[in-house]
Amino acid sequence: MKTNPWIVVLCTLFLGCLCQPAPAFELRGWGGDYVNQVTDIPAGSDFIAMAAGDEHGVALRSNGTVVAWGQDAHGQNLVPTTLGTCIAVGAGGDLSLAIEAAGTIVAWGDGYGVPAGTYTAVDAGEFFSVALATNGSIVAWGSDTYGQVTNVPSGTDFVQVVAGDTHAVALRTNGSVVSWGHSSGTTGQPTSGIYTQVSAGHDYCLALSEDGSIVFWGTDTWGYGVDDIPPGTDFVEISAGYQHGLARKTDGSVVGWGAGTTASGHPHWGQAMPPAANDYQAISGGLYWSLSLAGTNDLLFENGFETGDTTGWSYTEP
Repeated sequence: MKTNPWIVVLCTLFLGCLCQPAPAFELRGWGGDYVNQVTDIPAGSDFIAMAAGDEHGVALRSNGTVVAWGQDAHGQNLVPTTLGTCIAVGAGGDLSLAIEAAGTIVAWGDGYGVPAGTYTAVDAGEFFSVALATNGSIVAWGSDTYGQVTNVPSGTDFVQVVAGDTHAVALRTNGSVVSWGHSSGTTGQPTSGIYTQVSAGHDYCLALSEDGSIVFWGTDTWGYGVDDIPPGTDFVEISAGYQHGLARKTDGSVVGWGAGTTASGHPHWGQAMPPAANDYQAISGGLYWSLSLAGTNDLLFENGFETGDTTGWSYTEP
């Protein structure tokens, strides 16, 4: 198996790498802007992680502070004043999440408690959340209507976990994938192959194969073409939005497909139309908008926090 950069990032992130330099970038968004989630994107070039929720965004600066913007009907933008230095962020439909340097999870917005313990990554779905524990196991909490909490796979060999709408998907150290929860998002899960990343949308999942190609499974619920995966083997990152997909290429460009390939009105708000550029560093698909890290900044030597993009996408009906 080829060296998995995703695994390397996750391993180095939480094994005492706070003294190391980390690249930091600006935030760039596109698509629906009905609650100013695009126009109100925070300025600056010191961001190291971000997550697109339903209609809001959460981002982590290189000094460990967190910012949130966009929709705030449930307090998802009210970053707790007691929040400590953070190393990771996540977002759900109306929920924001962060992991403090000690590994503890903090949630605000339309939340439902957080588990005790120490974690390295966190993400949220419609009414549930998932997290990757420091021992490589997965924890889930919140709504369990489709077994998205009780059916969490066992083991301590996971390196990534992402929440979709009412399902989730995880990646093991051996490159295999497992998805659980609502059957509409898990049908057709691959049983062979080696993968380096996973992501989850409304009723579907994406996985990045070790050869750089993209695999889809689940359901294209409304026929917007989210299952129309772009061909090629030059992809290095994937992100599943509600009913649109994003993929970053080796040349630093991003392609989109599914809903939002035009800006002609519902559900096409341009969320699958990333601005032409070759400096994208990370991507995250939301409801009808998309968010990214972009730029070519030098390394920052503040606190040197590093993070992996473990964000997926979740949906709450607006």
